[in-house]
Amino acid sequence: MTKQKLIIIRGPPGSGKSTVARIVGERFGEKTVVFNKDSFLIGINFYKMDIDKARREFVDSIIQNYLKDRYNVVIDGLFAGKDGPKKLDKLGVLAKKFKADFYVVSLNCSLKTSFGRVNTRKGAYCAWGIQEERNCEMV
Repeated sequence: MTKQKLIIIRGPPGSGKSTVARIVGERFGEKTVVFNKDSFLIGINFYKMDIDKARREFVDSIIQNYLKDRYNVVIDGLFAGKDGPKKLDKLGVLAKKFKADFYVVSLNCSLKTSFGRVNTRKGAYCAWGIQEERNCEMV
C-alpha cells in the first residue's frame, strides 16, 4: 500500500496554487481530495464567532477525517502572515499523527502577474480585486 500524503500548495494570489493543486490531485487519482482552504468561508455563516478560529477548526476537522480514511489531501491556500508557519507546523503534526508524508510547495510570481491574474477573476476574488500594491500582502 502506498503511503498517503498531505500536500500544501502555498503562495500569493495568482501564483497558480489552485492549478497546481488540481494537477497534483489528478496525478494521485482515487482516494485523493483537493480543496482550497480560503473557499471554506464562502457560504458559511459563523455568526458571532471568532471567524479565524471557526475556520481553522472546520478545516482541521475536514483534514483529519480525510487522513483518518486514508485519503491523500492536497490543500491550496496562502498560509501567509505571522501565523503561516504555525499553521504549517500544525498540519505537519497532523500528518505525523496519521503517518502521512507531508510536503509544502511554495509558489511565487511577480506583483504584476499577481495583480493581473486576480483582477481578471470572476466570483469570490472578483469582489476584492487588487487595485494597488498596498492592498496585497505578498509572501
